[in-house]
Amino acid sequence: MPGHRVAACDLAAIDQAHFCRSCGLVLRDAVQLPCGAHYCETCLLNMQRHDNPACFRCGQSLANIESFPDQFMRREILSFNVTCLNIGDGSCDWHGELRLADAHRNTCQFRPLPCGNNGCTSMIPACRLIDHETLECAHHPVMCEHCNAPETLGSLQNHLTTCPNVLAECTTCGIDIPRNQLKCHTDPLNGNCPRKPCPFRGYGCVHPELMNQEGLNVHLLEKLKEHLLLLKHLVEANRHQNGEEPHPQVGGIGQALHGAETKLEDHKWALTTHYHRLATLGDDVKRLFDVLVAVGDRVEVVYGMVAELRQENRELRTCLAALERRADSRDDHDNRMNGQFEMARTLQASLRPNFRNYPVRMKSNTRSWFGKLLMCSTNVQRLETIPNTAS
Repeated sequence: MPGHRVAACDLAAIDQAHFCRSCGLVLRDAVQLPCGAHYCETCLLNMQRHDNPACFRCGQSLANIESFPDQFMRREILSFNVTCLNIGDGSCDWHGELRLADAHRNTCQFRPLPCGNNGCTSMIPACRLIDHETLECAHHPVMCEHCNAPETLGSLQNHLTTCPNVLAECTTCGIDIPRNQLKCHTDPLNGNCPRKPCPFRGYGCVHPELMNQEGLNVHLLEKLKEHLLLLKHLVEANRHQNGEEPHPQVGGIGQALHGAETKLEDHKWALTTHYHRLATLGDDVKRLFDVLVAVGDRVEVVYGMVAELRQENRELRTCLAALERRADSRDDHDNRMNGQFEMARTLQASLRPNFRNYPVRMKSNTRSWFGKLLMCSTNVQRLETIPNTAS
């Protein structure tokens, strides 16, 4: 390696004897020649590789000269107190012996490093390299957020002035639309701009207002004759300016234009009549729409009534099912009662013939019970004569 590089502020404190006569830097691994000259060990070897090398001090040939490592000067040089080479950037304040300078220089936060962006040749302090490469470098690659085109930070602004997808303001209506759609937006025939000027304004049409598409169509129909005359004058002026002779068919074209103007005047009333009829039809359509809206409201009311009737029908069905269940339970009850009445009649028929043969005391004991049984039998007969209303 060549000699040690030191900061400019340290050069004045270092004796000239400590500088290499070949590289001009502070001696690194100093060696001494017989003439007393000192060189860096690496510099001396490089000089000896050339043809006819000679000492810069005495001019003696260096081909087979004997050199000696100067250990004293090496220790003296390595003990020099120096500052960081990056002090020129106004940031690093490191001070120390020269033997530690190389190790510090490899880790110094302010050591200059090349920018990694393609095309950039700047040397940036290590502590600012990332910010420079991503935020400051004009060669940093970026993508246009509108069209995804690859650009750099330096060219992005120029690209945005021509990017087809950047929003641009329409000069007549003030709406922001993509730049590539602006021409179609302001097209006098197919554009959707709500404020369009007459396309013949630049050729002499004096209509001052900005119109929507319907108004522009009406204007173009009403002023067709004037616009044709403007175009005719423009063509004649261009021919006169260029020194061209009128074409033989120009006269025929003029006559044809005159005939077309006459026909336009004849049919202008028809267009006016059609516009009135369209307006009348528009009113009729509006009235029909109002009628449809009213019918729709009535249909909604009917739907509500139908829903209420359906709810009442469900409630009636529920009540009917409850009544049917009660009727079924009444029939079961009647069947059980009829069975009990039948048993009572059978018992009565079996007891009546034998009642007279019972002893007197038993008769007295059973008389009240038998009387009750006879009463129940009579009631059963009376109930059988009543029609069954539950069915």
